[in-house]
Amino acid sequence: MCLRNRPMRATTVVAMLASALAIAPASVVAGQAVEAPLRVIVVRPLHIGQLIAGLTAGDRAEIAVGASGAGWFEIIGQPGSVVDLVFVLPDALIGEDGQRLQLNFGPRSAAYSESRSTSDLVSFDPHIPRRLSVPAGGRLMVALGASASSPPHVQSGRFTGAVVLLAHIP
Repeated sequence: MCLRNRPMRATTVVAMLASALAIAPASVVAGQAVEAPLRVIVVRPLHIGQLIAGLTAGDRAEIAVGASGAGWFEIIGQPGSVVDLVFVLPDALIGEDGQRLQLNFGPRSAAYSESRSTSDLVSFDPHIPRRLSVPAGGRLMVALGASASSPPHVQSGRFTGAVVLLAHIP
């Protein structure tokens, strides 16, 4: 994908869900500011919560897409616009001392809502690019859940990672 000569908007949150990038051609009207037809906002970071370190079998946390710990993106664009979504997902969270907590994204770990509600979430696999249309209201919500597991040898600490959502108007 060529990024040259395309305006980009990026949002970064210092947390697990770190980046969003919208790539789209700009529309310019003489005498007015350039407005990108697509914006992506990180509404809420994915939050795994607390895992208990040192258990013999390890500890595991599951964050469903409709749960309070799920990460949320809002995509704002022209109603009816087609948008391609691609997630760049980490395989682990990294601790301050370099320790790793395995992170997994299953085939139903992502979902979208055209009504900005959890009642009509449509699940999809975040490993597979997804093509969607921006609904009539001009806003599309995308959620991401995950599971994390703590091996028995991992010490307590803070673990972080980055999930990137690329949103592109084809």
